[in-house]
Formats: sequence, C-alpha cells, structure tokens
Amino acid sequence: MSGFSQSSVSSQSSRGTKRKWVLKEYAALLACMVDLHNPGTFNADTGFKAGSLNELEKMLEKVLPNAMLKAKPNLESSIRTLKRDWSIVYDMLSGKNNSGFGWDEHRQLVVVEDAVWNSYINSHNEAAQFRHRSFPYYNQLTAIYAKDRATRKDAQTAADIIEEINAEDVAATNTHEERNDFHGSEADVSLDDMDLSATQPQPEPQPAKNQGDSAFSKKKKNISDASDFSTSFNDAAALLVESIRTVGLKISKSILRSEKVAQALTFHHQTKHGFANYARGPRGLDWANQPNPFRRYISAPLLPLLHFPTNRPIVAVTDDAPFYSSLFHSLPPPKPISHSTISQLFFDSLALSAWKTTGFSTWSLRVNPSSGNLHPTEAYLIAPPIQSISDSPFVAHYAPKEHSLELRATIPSGFFPNFFPDNSFLIGISSIFWREAWKYGERAFRYCNHDVGHAIGAIAMAAATLGWDVKLLDGFGYKDLEKLMGLQFFPDFKIPSRPIKGKFPEIEFEHPDCLILVFPNGSNPFDVNYKELSSVVNEFTNLEWKGKSNSLSKEHICWDIIYRTAEAVKKPLTIQKGEFLVDQFKSSGICSENSYKGFTIREVVRKRRSAVDMDGVTVMDRQTFYQILLHCLPSGKGEKHRRQSTLPFRALSWDAEVHAAIFVHRVPIVAVTDDAPFYSSLFHSLPPPKPISHSTISQLFFDSLALSAWKTTGFSTWSLRVNPSSGNLHPTEAYLIAPPIQSISDSPFVAHYAPKEHSLELRATIPSGFFPNFFPDNSFLIGISSIFWREAWKYGERAFRYCNHDVGHAIGAIAMAAATLGWDVKLLDGFGYKDLEKLMGLQFFPDFKIPSRPIKGKFPEIEFEHPDCLILVFPNGSNPFDVNYKELSSVVNEFTNLEWKGKSNSLSKEHICWDIIYRTAEAVKKPLTIQKGEFLVDQFKSSGICSENSYKGFTIREVVRKRRSAVDMDGVTVMDRQTFYQILLHCLPSGKGEKHRRQSTLPFRALSWDAEVHAAIFVHRVVGLPKGWYFLVRNEDHLEELKMATRSEFKWEKPEGCPDDLPLYKLASSDCRELAKRLSCHQDIASDGCFSLGMVAHFEPTLVEKGAWMYPRLFWETGVLGQVLYLEAHAVGISATGIGCFFDDPVHELLGFRGSKFQSLYHFTVGGPVLDKRIMSLPAYPGPSIDA
Repeated sequence: MSGFSQSSVSSQSSRGTKRKWVLKEYAALLACMVDLHNPGTFNADTGFKAGSLNELEKMLEKVLPNAMLKAKPNLESSIRTLKRDWSIVYDMLSGKNNSGFGWDEHRQLVVVEDAVWNSYINSHNEAAQFRHRSFPYYNQLTAIYAKDRATRKDAQTAADIIEEINAEDVAATNTHEERNDFHGSEADVSLDDMDLSATQPQPEPQPAKNQGDSAFSKKKKNISDASDFSTSFNDAAALLVESIRTVGLKISKSILRSEKVAQALTFHHQTKHGFANYARGPRGLDWANQPNPFRRYISAPLLPLLHFPTNRPIVAVTDDAPFYSSLFHSLPPPKPISHSTISQLFFDSLALSAWKTTGFSTWSLRVNPSSGNLHPTEAYLIAPPIQSISDSPFVAHYAPKEHSLELRATIPSGFFPNFFPDNSFLIGISSIFWREAWKYGERAFRYCNHDVGHAIGAIAMAAATLGWDVKLLDGFGYKDLEKLMGLQFFPDFKIPSRPIKGKFPEIEFEHPDCLILVFPNGSNPFDVNYKELSSVVNEFTNLEWKGKSNSLSKEHICWDIIYRTAEAVKKPLTIQKGEFLVDQFKSSGICSENSYKGFTIREVVRKRRSAVDMDGVTVMDRQTFYQILLHCLPSGKGEKHRRQSTLPFRALSWDAEVHAAIFVHRVPIVAVTDDAPFYSSLFHSLPPPKPISHSTISQLFFDSLALSAWKTTGFSTWSLRVNPSSGNLHPTEAYLIAPPIQSISDSPFVAHYAPKEHSLELRATIPSGFFPNFFPDNSFLIGISSIFWREAWKYGERAFRYCNHDVGHAIGAIAMAAATLGWDVKLLDGFGYKDLEKLMGLQFFPDFKIPSRPIKGKFPEIEFEHPDCLILVFPNGSNPFDVNYKELSSVVNEFTNLEWKGKSNSLSKEHICWDIIYRTAEAVKKPLTIQKGEFLVDQFKSSGICSENSYKGFTIREVVRKRRSAVDMDGVTVMDRQTFYQILLHCLPSGKGEKHRRQSTLPFRALSWDAEVHAAIFVHRVVGLPKGWYFLVRNEDHLEELKMATRSEFKWEKPEGCPDDLPLYKLASSDCRELAKRLSCHQDIASDGCFSLGMVAHFEPTLVEKGAWMYPRLFWETGVLGQVLYLEAHAVGISATGIGCFFDDPVHELLGFRGSKFQSLYHFTVGGPVLDKRIMSLPAYPGPSIDA
C-alpha cells in the first residue's frame, strides 16, 4: 500500500493494535525534534521534557493530522530508541579509553580496524549492529544530546541507557494508560511491520504471509527486537537525513507544514541513486511502446512558421545574429513581433536542430536539450494578432517536427492590452511525464523538470537575440495554466498505490509547468493583477478548443509516485497585485572574452550537441574555466550574487537557490594555448622571433609534422598527423640540419624526425663552420624527402602526384608553425638533387635498374627516400642575404665522409614497382643552380581583409593540431559570401593592393617562384553568390592567357560584393553539384560541400621555360594552397579535404582547355563535415599501447 495514499495503517491482533510507521512520519518526527530542541525543552531521558513531548505531538498533529502519533508511547519510545543508537555510536567515537575509531562523514558510519573492533565487541555487544551500518543522522542527534552528555543522567553509558530503556519498555507493557490502546511499545516495530512502499524498491507481488508467521501472532519480543525498529527507522529515514546533513540545513516545521512538502521530500529521497541500488525504473526498454516524441493536435489548423532552408546560412556572419558572448553584456534593440521573429524565436529555441541516422534508425535532435533525447516538454504560444499567423489573439501549440503552430483557440481581444505591456506575448510550457518515465521510471519527474529549465534557458537566449526580455509569470496557479493552454480537458484519474503496467492513456496528459512573458527589453516595470487575470483565464474553459491530442503509446507503466508528487507540488494562485516587476538587465563578469571563438548566438544554439562520451584528453585553460563560471552567476558583475538579473537566469522569479560543487580534472594553471597567436593574425604580421632552443624546435615539429591524434574502431588503430596526406599514407620524411642546440646536440648535426615518438634520431654531426659561413644567425635547415612506395601501395602510378601534393602540405605546415615562433621560411631551391641526397644522408641507398613495366616482387630498393627540397628557417625581419650554392655544394659533397648513424627500417616484405614513377622521378631531378645571389628575402606582405569576423577566435595551434580531413560532407552546411571571399583572399600569393604574382604572403612566401597555380571553383552553397563556375586568378599576368584558353561563352565578370583586390571572376551561373561529383570520380564529397575547386597550373610553358624539375614543384604549390584551404575551413568552423581522384581531361574539356598549356593537378572541397561516431579519438602522445 502506498505510503501517501494514507498516512498510517493498522493491523489487528488478539493482543491489540501495533503501530505501523511510514517515511513521512519519520521525516516529520526528526525535523520537529531538530526544530524544537533548546535548553528549555531538554530532558535527559529523551532529550525533551514531558511537556515538550506533548508539544511535539501537537506539532506532528498539524503536519500529519491523520497520523495519530501520541506523546506516549509513540514519540517517547521512538525518541528513546534513537537516543540509544546514538549513544552506542557516540561512546565508540568519544569514549575515554577508545582509540582507533573514526567517523566516515561521506558514508556516515564508524570506521575501525578489525582488531580494534573485535576487542571492543567483546565488552559492547550492543555495538555489533554498527559494524557496517550507516547512522546518517548522527550529527543531528549529537546537536541535541552531546552538550549535556557528561552531566546529570546523560553521563550514563550506552549500556546504562539500554538497560533503562528495557525496563521502561516492560513497564509500558504492563501499564494500560501508557499503551494508549496500542498493545506494546514502539520498540515492537520490525522491518516487516514498517510501511516502506514509498521508499523501497518493490519486488514482484508475493503471496500473503502465512498468518502463523505473522509478527502479530508472535509473543512479546524482548529488548533485542528494538534493533529491528532502529534498523527499519534508519533505512526509512536515512535518505531524508542524508540530505539534511549534506546541505547543512535544519529542516524546520515551516517546511513540513503540509503533506505536500512531505510528498516532495519522499519523492526526492526515494528516487536517489546509491552505490548499492538505483532508483526504480523499467527492467528494459519496451521499444514497442516507445512514446511518440511529437505531440500533435489532430484537425487543429496548422500555421507554418518560416523555415531557414539550406540555402540560408545558419552561420551567416552577415546576418544580424549577435555574437554569443555579447548577449551577456547587453541586448540588441527589440524587434517587432512578426511572423518572421516568432519563427526565429522558436527556430533558435525549441525547433529541430538536426536528424541523425545509423543503419535503420533515424531520430531527431532539438535545439533544447533533453534527458535521453526523449523531449517531454511541449510549448504553447499565447499571443496578440500576428500578421500571417492569426488575425485574432490566439493560443497555439508549437509542433517542432513541422516547425509550425497548431491553432488551438482564439481568445478575447482585450486579454493582452488589459494586462500586459505592448509588443508582448506568452509562452506556456508543459510536460508529458510518460515520455521520460518510459525509460527512466520514477526518476523521470526529476528529468522532466530539468528539461523545463533547459527550455526556459533556450527561450531566454533566443529571445535575447531579438532584443526581447523574458520572465516567468509565476503568480499563476496550476489551474490557471491548465486553462490558459487548453489542457483542462484531460480527465483526472485515480493514482494507483504502486507502479502498474497496462493501458493508461491518462498518463499521456500534459502537466502545465510555467508561463513565460516575452516583452521588449528596456520596458518599464509594470504590475500584474493575477487575481483579475485568473478570473479572465477561468473563462477560457468556454472557448472553442480545436484539435485532439494524438496518442503516444499503446501501453504504459504508471509510476504512481510521479503523479502523487506532481499533484502535491501544484502551485496555487498568488493573488497579490504587483508581484511582477522588471529587473534591470545586468552584465555578466568578464575575465577571458578571448575564450569564445567568435560564434554567433545562432551558431551556438543550433549546433549545440550533448556529448555521448569525453575523450579524457582535452584540457581547458584556467581563464576559460573562470569565464564559463562567471556566466553561470545570477547577478551582475560587482554585485553580491543573489538576485537573478543576468541572462538567462533573469527569466526566473526567485533568488538563486542552486550552487555548483565542481570536480576539476584538466584545467592547467598555464593556458593551454600558451602564447600561440590567433590564427588570422599571422596573415598580417609575424610575432618577434624566438631563439632556437630545445623548446622552440620541439614546438615547430609539434605544430607541423607531429602526430595530432590516434583513431581507433574495433581492432583497427591508426595515427593522424598535423600535415595532411593522401590516404593518410604519409610518404613524407623530414630532417633537421641545425647548429648546436642545448639539450639536443653540442655540435651541429643532421637528425631524422620520428613523428610517432616526437623525437629526433641523430644521424651525423657536421662541420662547425657550416652555419656561420653560409647562413644568417639563428637559422637552421629542414630537409624533406618522399618514399614513393608508401603512396604507390594504394594508388599505383598516380602516387607520384600525391607524394608531391604532400611535400606541398609539409612546406605549408612548416611555414605556419614557424610563423608562430616569429620565424620565416624559404626554399633553398638552388641546391640540386645530389646535394640534398648527401645533406640528408640518403646517398647510401643503392641505385636500381628501373623495370620496363610494373612488376610485383621483392624490391627493397623502392623504399628509398627521394630528396625533395631544403627549407631555410630564419628570424623574420632578417635582411636580404646571398647564398653561394657552388661553395655550399662543395662543402656538402664532403658529407659523404661523415659517420652516419643508424640503418633505415624495412617497410614491406613485398612490393609492386610502378616503373613510370621512378623514371619520372629520375627525369625531374633538379640540378645545382650555381648563380650567386639567387636567394633573397622578400618583405613580408599582409593578406587582404574583408571579413575577419568569419574566424572563430582559434589560435594557430588550435587550428593546425585540430585540423582533420573530412571523409564526407553533410550537403547542408552553407557559407556566407563574405566568409567565402575572406578564404580566397588568404589563398592569394601577393599582399593586399598588389598585383598578384610574386609569392610574398604566408605561407606561399616559402616558395621561390612566382605563382603558377590558379583555382577553378564550383560554388554550391555560398549565400549571396549564385551557384556556378568561378575562377580565382592567382597570377594576374596569366589573366588574358586564361581568357583565351577557356570557353568563349564564359563571362569573366566580377561577382557581386567581391573585394577589389580579389581577382575572382564568375564564368557561368549553373547548379554544378552533379557535374562536380561526376568529375571527381563520382564522389559525393565534391558536391556536398559549400564549394569545391580544381587547382589549374600554368603547366607546359612553365616546364619548357624553367625545366622539367618544375613538374613536382607545381604540385608542391597546389599542396601549399591545399594546406591553406584546410586551415581556413577549420578556422571558420567547418572542414575540408583534398581530392586526388578526378577525371583530368573532362575537367579540361569543361573549362575549354586544349593541349597542355593549363592542367588541373589537385581538387579540393570545403564544407560541413559528417563525423563517424564509431571512431574514437585517442591522444597523440603517449599514444595507444599497440602499434598502428
């Protein structure tokens, strides 16, 4: 039987009536004891004088009028038993000769070594029950009894008290007056007699006990049975008293004035999880009866709201959505109520945010979070007439799946002007408990109310973007809300006494939670006369309510305690006039605004997701941690925190009552980003150069060529690197040639970089005069080589292209990482192939005879490293200097005589030798260029600017180390035009305002030739720019040549809004998504991004003019350009990937190219990535325990 369906129950026996307690009675007793205790009521026997016991009886009579708890024997006996148990514990902890006993405050029990315990038990049998049993209200009873324990009768030991209680129990048994028509004392209560239906997990129904086994048929129990009562009382009241202890409150009679409060407390403690057990819930998920997550009102008129389709940016920088962090300091001017603004309010607060699918399952996500994504929350709009929605004031249900309003009723025309300020409206929130209870059982009531809070917060933030303020109209009562939202037609139902499974359509009703007033920010304070409002709302029962709610499940489990608690916590009408006042908007505190990544509020609210797992690696810097907490405070900066006046807490109508106990795991004292500059800043100037050191060299490689993460799924584990690679195969190797560096080498040296270990392998020491004789101070070299076999293993003949793409990626990665340290980079491109081979110690690989066709077999020779290029790293701002390649070559020639350490490892057992790769590599080897003075330092040039706000405030380290190659695009994400233009400005080789030709901007300044690569762009999803073909001219000397080489019908006109210094031209307007897909080997990724492009090189003329060795360099240039696109995409909050597989000649045919003057060498796509949730990320270092 439910403990709340009746206050107490009695069982009859031939000897009289035995009292049976329920939790709320114990809760009330303990609370009143704490409240009543003071020196004037103290008594050594019970802690209270006889008169005080009568007062206690009166207090309990007010709280529990039907309980019939009498001072004697009920209260006196129960209190004495409590005191007995407390005395036993107190003696263990405070006895004069006791040592070794301790108190576990968290578990609320005595802790002691076994040897000490066994010795103590020999002389204190009464303590045996507390060996592993908690006594959760020890602190409260200590406050009553301990003060006078050493005086008067309280100086007794526990044994004395037990003996006395035993004697008094016998006296009570023989004294009819003391029994008060109850046979036996309260010590006669055992766990079997106690009604725990509201507090304990209930087993499956059991047959009734045999009467002969009933406690009521047994003879009078001896005093040892008192421990049965103590155990049952402890178990029943422990949850409540634990709450008293942890919160540090003394529950007073003022919070136990009614059974409703007791019911709320009962629910709260009954639904706690513990280490030993969880709150009651279903034993499995009944998928056949999973509730429909969408409530609809059948036959109610559907009023569509405005959608934000895929061709409108959710993330448009150019729209008027304010930046997220700005809303915590001030609200924008209020917008008028309209079809558009109401649509936006719901779109940014309660609408769907995405659909997810895996296998045969598809489910929706919403802007407002929900426990288990079950969404018990429903919303109603009560508003004045709104054009394109309703010509009359109305009540409408919001249908998130359709992003529409279902018109429920029209309401009196005077409702808003008579009671509310101009340009205001109401949003009602209700909950369907069954949606959460289907999965979570009794605890669902908690989660439903969490979700109400989520919804309030979501509405407050979305309203703020429109310049609207919000506040709960918390004077309304439950019945008012029910009528206002049209929910009163749901019939009442009789709450069962226990959880029951069956058909309970009644529990699909909506519980009205709250009403939110939305009004223009800056409104003057105004009164709300709830009494008059309630009278008007009472007439809403006579309205014509349209539509009938849909059914959610065929069968249900009715968790009785949810509905009893919901009934108990219904708020009555508060009739005082003037309760509602507008608080002045208060700005939140600031300590680290740079922690925010420049997201607009719409980006944040619509892209918010609930994490299903954490990586255990990510850390947060201290200032960011503090900034987050500042935004969690209720009051404005500089104020005492109490009144809730900041966003979004200002929606609530009470002072702050919730605090946060925080477990800090990964908040280092030093900021994670250290002194890394913001990504976008590097395109305008470089920071001061840092000295060469163990630390800076480590950072250079860490941010350019190191591992960035490990990935795992099932039994497969593989690494990712900062520098991208075709197929993640990484043919690129790197060598450091440097002067002495403390903690690395005392001599100049050559070392191979090992990315898995993030270490240097010392290959050789070199002559001490090498650097001072040829290079500026504080400079060093990085050599790049390629192992063609790594790519050819997968891609065959085309691998040579991809290896050279990857060389370009590596050059771009090194240039960006060096820039963070204030270092400049430049290819030492006068060196020849043989010089590089000797400098990096690669010459010991034997030559081999290239076969005439592809052959499979053992070819260890093809694992050799092909030396590609040498990069000089030097302090930015250095003066121009000459490099005498002829003398350098002579010195390097002697490197063959160095003592080279180490032998390269074997990569594969067998190979396929793709002959054309090695013949081509031989043909494009660059000779030594002996002209003196070829190497000059270009002045650093700043890139163009048109939309710096596009960047999300990431540091360069965040961008380069979190860059990933997208494996799929979502086909939905869009980009605004200004962001598109800004990305392309960073793809240009020359400074703003200059004619584009010479490569002087970051990172293209690393290259030693004029720009030879352009971009043919397919625009798919760029808002404000028509779909079609565009062309970015990166060397404007080629413009007329390009116009002549392409189709005659191409327009070659500047698109709308294009910056003057961006040489971008529209060729033709057309939906080219399907075409882009076909040209890129039928890959969806080419059509599902915001844009894709083909990198077009000024091809054969360059080779003829400069030499065959320019062939791989053209691919290097595409790789550097690709690296910029990778980083730009991540910096604006999306992703990108290179596309090596495309149909070359069909691309040329599309553009109109004939012959080999222009050739497409590399394709790319930029857009919103699709993440594979099956793949788990692991930290780059120390990495997983198994090898890749």
